[in-house]
Amino acid sequence: MADHIRDTYHKTNFLELGYLAFRQGFFRHGRLVKVFHEAGQLVDASELSDFRPHIVRIPDFPLNVEDNLDIVRCIERLKSKSPKIMTLGLNASDVVKYAMAENRNVKELLESYKQAGLDYLGGNDFINCVSKSANAASMWFEVHELAHSIGLRSEVCLYPTPDLDYDTLCAIFHRIDQLQDQYRGFSYISFPDRGRLRMQLRLISLARLLIQNIHDFKIVLNSKNTISSQAKLGFGINLVACELSENNQLNRQNFDTIIKKSHRIPVDFVEHALNEQEAQSFNSMKLYRLKNSSNHDLDHLNEVITHSPLPAMGVSVDQASHDIEFTDFHALSIDTILSGKESIAIPTNRNIAICFGCMDDQNSVSPFGLESLKAFLKGREGQVQLVGFRGIWAFCQALKIKLEDFAPMMRDAGISVVSSSELETEASLTTSEIINLHRIFHSNNIRTVAKLELAAPYNGTDTAFWQPFLQRLLAFTSLHEDTGMVDGIIVQESSNSFISIQEYLKAVSITRIVARNIQNIITPINRLFRGVMQPKITTDREFKNVVDLLQAFGGTKLGIKNEPAGSGSPAEVYESISSS
Repeated sequence: MADHIRDTYHKTNFLELGYLAFRQGFFRHGRLVKVFHEAGQLVDASELSDFRPHIVRIPDFPLNVEDNLDIVRCIERLKSKSPKIMTLGLNASDVVKYAMAENRNVKELLESYKQAGLDYLGGNDFINCVSKSANAASMWFEVHELAHSIGLRSEVCLYPTPDLDYDTLCAIFHRIDQLQDQYRGFSYISFPDRGRLRMQLRLISLARLLIQNIHDFKIVLNSKNTISSQAKLGFGINLVACELSENNQLNRQNFDTIIKKSHRIPVDFVEHALNEQEAQSFNSMKLYRLKNSSNHDLDHLNEVITHSPLPAMGVSVDQASHDIEFTDFHALSIDTILSGKESIAIPTNRNIAICFGCMDDQNSVSPFGLESLKAFLKGREGQVQLVGFRGIWAFCQALKIKLEDFAPMMRDAGISVVSSSELETEASLTTSEIINLHRIFHSNNIRTVAKLELAAPYNGTDTAFWQPFLQRLLAFTSLHEDTGMVDGIIVQESSNSFISIQEYLKAVSITRIVARNIQNIITPINRLFRGVMQPKITTDREFKNVVDLLQAFGGTKLGIKNEPAGSGSPAEVYESISSS
């Protein structure tokens, strides 16, 4: 077993490692997510809500010991009014600095803090100590052992670093387990948002496999890392701290909703007893790993989506061998072409996407609209694709021509691909109607790109509606088996829906698995997570983390890089992120 874990770790595939941890039973959906509110400063007891327990941190070195003890005593007085307060103290390295600066014994100093009311010894310096030297690592463990021996609890803080290879991690995890066996003094292991997301997930999974005696793994959820943090809930995290503030897009309702949509029950930091019905439903979760197969039925896919843990879905995916990237089209709206402008600035050697979904008004289409379109296409054979099935249908309606007549005209004008639009919904079309639209173009030797929309209540009160999504997925797969003309499938959240990152990644995975013969699974990154309650991608680092996830779970394209100006396009959003 140890050799298998080592081999899997060296593959750097966080999905396989996560799936291995699931299979061994170390974390299933039945584990509870415990929730607390982390307060960053000392506040009056009257301001503390009873809704969540609070952790109050005392300042780090270089304050002197007496000042720190005064702060701890002040917090201790607040506890009589709000018993949910817990005091998190200094790191081991700071304790040693204080002891040396004031010529005091480390154990004596820790006892002084405990008598003043300290509850926890911090562990944020763990990686620095174990990476620095063997002596620094020994110092860290000795201080925490002394703290545990007098009844103080503490935490371990883990994040990926190049200095720690597999063998070193195994050694320190074994030492953590030994110390936990002796005193049971570690409350949890925390995983700060540092390093590449795929490396963080790999470390979390490895820790779950090798650390046997610490149940709670913690992350902090805030508006800057919400998307990647939701993914971590599928890899063994069961303790979540939420930074709630006036400037944070998260509020308590949104936070609890994110937890519930990850198939967890949000509960307080204090022990929470499940009733018999809850316990039975969570303990009966099955573990699935879906294999590529030519035969998929709706009931089986529903079962897989409902019960499969996130790593199992990802492991079943055939990942793209190349880096996921934008589709590099220069996008123009049909209105721009119909406006009759003498010259339209188009970069040389760029493919063009004509977006019919941006058509403002059917009545604005003149009787010469078709001729204007043909004139624009002349000399650009093979360079242009049409985008937006509903918009194309509306364009034909305005010109009073049948789509069956329009399609061969476009074929003769050199159009080889017609795509669904990221900017318009197809939810109002029935599955048979949208399949018929694709067939019309296929019969004229024009390939198509389809679209799947995953819907859910906008307020997050329920999980995603998988039935219509899976029905349309099976219909597109059947269409491609019949015609061989579906180039790709766009997977997108439906408008006014609140889709969690775990639900979206499952949608991408199931699409890649079922539609195995369709070349591209398109995940339009800058059209994602636009639900009412979802935070946006606001940093370059979070952007890269999400790209890592999309590729790992089966995505091959990020959508059109350049959309019509002002549409909130990937180009506009990504360029603003990169420049900042």
